[in-house]
Amino acid sequence: MNVQKQLFKITSLLVSATLVLTACAAPTPQPTAAPTSPPAAGATSPPAAPPSAPTPTTAAEEPLTASDVGVTADTILFGMTAAQTGPVATIGVPLAHGLQAYFNYVNAQGGVNGRQIKLIVEDDQYTPANTVAAVKKLVESDHIFALVRPLGTAQTAAVLDYTQEKGVPVVGIASGSSLWSTPFKKTVFGIQPTYALEGKLMAQYALDTLKARNIAVFYQDDAFGKEGANAFMEALQARGVTPVAVVPYTPGETDFSSHALKLQEAKPDLVFVYAIVVPASSLLKEAEKNGFKPKWLMTYVLADPILPALAGSAAEGVLAGAWLVDPLRAKEAQGYRDALKQSFPDEVPGGYSLSSWAVGEVIVEALKRAGRNPTRQSFIAALESLQNFTTGLTPPFSYGDSDHQGIKQLAIVEQHGGNWTPVSSFFGEAGEIAAAPTAAPSATPIVAPTGAPAEIKIGIVAFLSGAAAAPFGIPSRNAAEILIEQLNAGRAPAPYNIPGIGTAKIVPVFIDEAGGADKQVAEYRRLVTDEKVDLVIGYISSADCLAVAPVVEELKTLTVFFDCGTNQIFEEAEHTYLFRTSAHQIIDSVGAARYVLAQKPDLSSISGINQNYAWGQDSWNAFSQSVPQLHPGTLIGTVQFPRLLAGEYSAELSALLAARSDVIHSSFWGGDLESLLIQGTPRGLGQDSLLVLTTGDTALPRLGKDVPPGLVIGGRGPHGAFAPDNDLNRWFKKVYSDRFSVRPVYPSYHMAQAILGVKAAYEKAIAANGHQWPTVEQVIAAFTGLEFDTPSGIIKMALGNGHQAVEPSAYGLTGEFNPATGEVDIVQVQVFQAACVNPPAGVKSSDWIAGGFQGAKCP
Repeated sequence: MNVQKQLFKITSLLVSATLVLTACAAPTPQPTAAPTSPPAAGATSPPAAPPSAPTPTTAAEEPLTASDVGVTADTILFGMTAAQTGPVATIGVPLAHGLQAYFNYVNAQGGVNGRQIKLIVEDDQYTPANTVAAVKKLVESDHIFALVRPLGTAQTAAVLDYTQEKGVPVVGIASGSSLWSTPFKKTVFGIQPTYALEGKLMAQYALDTLKARNIAVFYQDDAFGKEGANAFMEALQARGVTPVAVVPYTPGETDFSSHALKLQEAKPDLVFVYAIVVPASSLLKEAEKNGFKPKWLMTYVLADPILPALAGSAAEGVLAGAWLVDPLRAKEAQGYRDALKQSFPDEVPGGYSLSSWAVGEVIVEALKRAGRNPTRQSFIAALESLQNFTTGLTPPFSYGDSDHQGIKQLAIVEQHGGNWTPVSSFFGEAGEIAAAPTAAPSATPIVAPTGAPAEIKIGIVAFLSGAAAAPFGIPSRNAAEILIEQLNAGRAPAPYNIPGIGTAKIVPVFIDEAGGADKQVAEYRRLVTDEKVDLVIGYISSADCLAVAPVVEELKTLTVFFDCGTNQIFEEAEHTYLFRTSAHQIIDSVGAARYVLAQKPDLSSISGINQNYAWGQDSWNAFSQSVPQLHPGTLIGTVQFPRLLAGEYSAELSALLAARSDVIHSSFWGGDLESLLIQGTPRGLGQDSLLVLTTGDTALPRLGKDVPPGLVIGGRGPHGAFAPDNDLNRWFKKVYSDRFSVRPVYPSYHMAQAILGVKAAYEKAIAANGHQWPTVEQVIAAFTGLEFDTPSGIIKMALGNGHQAVEPSAYGLTGEFNPATGEVDIVQVQVFQAACVNPPAGVKSSDWIAGGFQGAKCP
């Protein structure tokens, strides 16, 4: 495939719809006309979150009539303008395909109130004069009911006076300009967040989540760039922050070396970019050439795989906005992917087509509400009746009789290896979120302990950016957010139904773990000395845990490690103020060894592919030492240690397949894990060898039906897919999935254990102290050796002199895809109790394994 075709293919892989004001520098695809007779979609697989089915017509209902322009007894006609030829066809074609695919799907289900939906797509080549002519044809010759999903700001603005004069509704414009909502226009409905709103929300994210203070701005000096950049800068200034540099560029410029130097001279820690793809990618490359490496935060216009295709490694780690779920992996988009393939087999799923599918859902919902014989007026009224509307593809949004703006929330995505991965949930002007059912009231009034503070301030540290954010950091942060909200409201089940912690309101201070161990030590000191937190819960990276541990004792601050796996923390030193409420990584390796031997008792050889840093090396060492201890004579085949985030594994896969070992072990995580499966499955990885994925639980919701059967999956304990069916887990899964539209994965459970462990320790200390607020030393005494209930079962602080938790280990095999859950089922699950996979107290893990697991208690 040549480079031009590759760029066109990759354009449709974006994570958020990037509907820009000018053409992306991409090749011209072949023109694609919308079919006059929609292809049958009857064979389309049912969507994971399908549009609601139209109501069948009965004889007693009002007969169907030609109720308005574009409506006949059996059809309703819409028109669309979008470039189908020329450079911007890379946007226009998938936009048209997404909308047509959705209408095909609905038509195959019987249409809306018995009518089939027809769509005429006019190619305006992204030229306003052509748009005017095309819209006049659609209105005066084709007699459309409404203009839907027109592409472009200048293009759509050129016809608004005309459509308003003719009374033609315009719905779901493919542009984020505020022109569609300000001033209010009765017949015009936007859909995506405005550029002004995005600027405001991006400033909020930069200040509150990224903690940026020295911020520079790079923007396109026209209506598009100014709207987003000015809103961003105004929001900064409202918070007392003035940009250290503001660098505009003129559309048409091609040399961005001076722009990069101006930004670099200002020494910003973050650069906000409001530009289109070619200038943005050029700026990134110039910055990389100069060694300039700030955090990059970009408009949703740039959340497109064409950015890393053009910028290469310079785009690694870039953050951008998004207003749709991931079109390639989100289970909510499964129906869209199936229907798009049915209607347009060569179309790669992507944000452009998904955005139009979402607009189609809005249109069809309004048609159903507009009556059996809709008019343009009843259609507009029906659109205005949509309140907190979503099918799961977008955040909830509302229209009203004076507000046609559309979506008012964004998520943040991060680019790694050509893929955009969500690193935040949607945030912004959200509709009210329904609260979980309140727990049954206590039989006696809740009285605050004597001396209890109004608030207890907790620093919470997890990866909010970087490669570890999506699989680990964001799920754990989300768990903290929803748990703290529920605990403060007293909505948790017993024994956690006392509000807050001993009635004190929990106030979190979220910190991004990205940046390395030295930065985390500095951030920890700042949390304690400047933020004056009462305690800290945090850390996913073992390197960060090892660096922070001595500082915990120095500053004498209660701290709970919630996720890092290294067994060295409590095996190499004693601690007073430090606890860890999850098991160390030895349970993963020993549990995996015991599971594969149960599956293949006659195995003769093992191989491994693990990331070349401490986690991967330690995981493989413990596994490769455990198997021969349990099954003497086991041979080691090939041992592969590719670099972290390598992303491409053809050589390693060849070596693994050639070795023909009975078992292949991998502790890969995140994008590396997904890449290994995507690249390895077509080559037969896991078919002849039992493939063990010790962190595989995090990938199940993201990959959905793309996970092949027969893989060994772990969840670093009885978490995620392995969590028990108990009251706490049912409650936790419900409140988490209701908020974030995905089930919690194992890092979420680890965070839950830490927060509930802290609450249990404080409230035990309160009871022991005669219902008086305890000292830190009294909380430590209560925490030491504590047993407490969690969604994963009872956790015991049994190692490290009562400061280190032990947990069971759970593994299972992937089975068939389950449409009800959007994941593959896990079968042949085996749980190894804590005494079977954890060393006894006082024994180092390495000595325990080398000594043949003395003291292990296994069935």
